[in-house]
Amino acid sequence: NAVEAGADGVEIHAANGMLLEQFLNETLNDKRTDEYGGSIENRARFLLEVIDGLIEAVGAGRVAVRLSPFNTYGGMTVGRLAVAQYAYVISELQKRADAGKELAYIHTMEAEKGTKHASGKSLMEENMEWVRTVWSGVWIRNNNIDRETALKFTLQDPKVVVSFGRGFISNPDLVDRLENDWPLTESDHNTYYTKDEKGFIDYPFYEAVKA
Repeated sequence: NAVEAGADGVEIHAANGMLLEQFLNETLNDKRTDEYGGSIENRARFLLEVIDGLIEAVGAGRVAVRLSPFNTYGGMTVGRLAVAQYAYVISELQKRADAGKELAYIHTMEAEKGTKHASGKSLMEENMEWVRTVWSGVWIRNNNIDRETALKFTLQDPKVVVSFGRGFISNPDLVDRLENDWPLTESDHNTYYTKDEKGFIDYPFYEAVKA
């Protein structure tokens, strides 16, 4: 429907606690004994079936997927097999790419600040560079990325793109701030998902603050 309506493609949301991520999460999907649980391969099955279905419907070049290996949003817990689980998923996507069905891109989330692995290790210490060992295509990186990190990621790898989401809420002129190396305004998480304008349209432009 999206493509018929004129969209360039479809990004499958398998992150941030959504249904597809729930199947991938070993601490949440720990009771199933059928073909959709019990092993890394089985936990990945549902997502890969969805991806294959969309490839068949609109073509691989119009399909992408968003993944959050270290997600703790909504009470999710990062299991000990998180890297192995997602490395398997992405390696399966690489197999499809090698067979002529390369996705437009994969879109991954960096770990949130202050969150910890089930082992107690800080998630911010996790290095997402393992993604490149199993995926050679376009890779969009998101979350907890500042100007310095964005430049590092994109300059060291021509197939890496950086995306910003929440940064636009508290920085209406985010592009100008990044281009000019102006400081960024931190957003107030307490105002997310509220019903009035506070925290959505009341953040100032940098030029106004500087004046």
